[in-house]
Amino acid sequence: PQDELQELEARGSHAEVLLELGEIEAADAEIARIAEGRRSAGEIPTWLAIRPLELRAQRAIMTGDVEAQVELTRAVFDGWSIHRSAGEEILETARTNHSNTLLFMGRYQEAYDLLEEGVTAMGETDLAGGAHQATQKVNLASALLGLGEIERAKTISSEVIEVARDMWGPSNPKTIAALSTHANILGQLGRREESCAIFEEIAGITVEAFGIEHSESLNAVNNHAVALLYIDDAERALEVIEPCVAVVKEGIANPVQAVHVQTTYAGALQSVGRVAEALPACESLVAQLEELTGPAHPQTLISRNNLMTMLLESDRAAESIVLGRRNIELATASDPSMRWIQFPFRSNLARALAQAGKFEEAEAELLAVDAFLASDTNTVDSETTRIAELLVDTYESWGKPGAADQWRERAKE
Repeated sequence: PQDELQELEARGSHAEVLLELGEIEAADAEIARIAEGRRSAGEIPTWLAIRPLELRAQRAIMTGDVEAQVELTRAVFDGWSIHRSAGEEILETARTNHSNTLLFMGRYQEAYDLLEEGVTAMGETDLAGGAHQATQKVNLASALLGLGEIERAKTISSEVIEVARDMWGPSNPKTIAALSTHANILGQLGRREESCAIFEEIAGITVEAFGIEHSESLNAVNNHAVALLYIDDAERALEVIEPCVAVVKEGIANPVQAVHVQTTYAGALQSVGRVAEALPACESLVAQLEELTGPAHPQTLISRNNLMTMLLESDRAAESIVLGRRNIELATASDPSMRWIQFPFRSNLARALAQAGKFEEAEAELLAVDAFLASDTNTVDSETTRIAELLVDTYESWGKPGAADQWRERAKE
């Protein structure tokens, strides 16, 4: 009956609001009523068959259950794929949502393949040039960035940000996502001051629009703090991230956001020399991430690499070597083409080896990284300079000043 279907639709809207408010138990009750009503509704409309999956996917997002999020957003996409063709709005919305989860999990090739189909299909419909296609282009740029195709990512990102503010307005989450992606790309190209300026702009916009406790604000401020760390302004990064830490301590942020904020906070503490405070925090974070997103997730790998450097600064080189080798092994098994494997994972392993007196192994690691950087079109000058500095330090500690001299000039550049 039509009245019953209208009631189920209203319950779905109510469940969405409850999830946004963090009222998970009440939302679960509504989702259960929708599922029960679906069983008694006779011939089930397509939207009603898929609606509980959409709500459970939203619940997984709100609770930080990323594995469930991937499974459920895929199920929603597959459900609509049966009834809709590529390029139709409702299917492309589901495609975008699933691509978001794939990108978060670091499954960049899957995300790219999915998005390329959607962007191409929409180009032949009335969605061409519209918000749905622009959103997918932002995600496509993120996927390319994750795959190391930075120039292609920059081309797509540059096209989107030109229209994002006009299309969505400055504080819309989609505009913020477009600007954040572009800032990340600039950072990877070595244009870190420009990247940091964009992240500062985004943080200011979101905090003013939503307040510091909102999820968009937490993400934006955290990104700004990370960007500050990349330009070696650790004192400012610590100042920027501390309000987010206060929000996390109140239990407001979801588990994923909480981990991101704590990761940045630990990095800022380390950078200002407060390693004794940063080390236990980082050890806890790595354990949380392994449980939350898996041992080979990009965020877990980065946090484990950070922990490795903290162990080095605490003169615990042997532990750092074990951690570094595990990180490289996990990264290689997950994605052999991952650029981080070479820089900074291998370069940090070389530092640990040199500190432990294993100079020959350290030399081999650094020379391998240098060879990789020489062949990689995305290499920036700061990376090759850093490897040269590490080679100079290694040879000097090894008692080989002549070998150090060969790298000294490049280290000065």
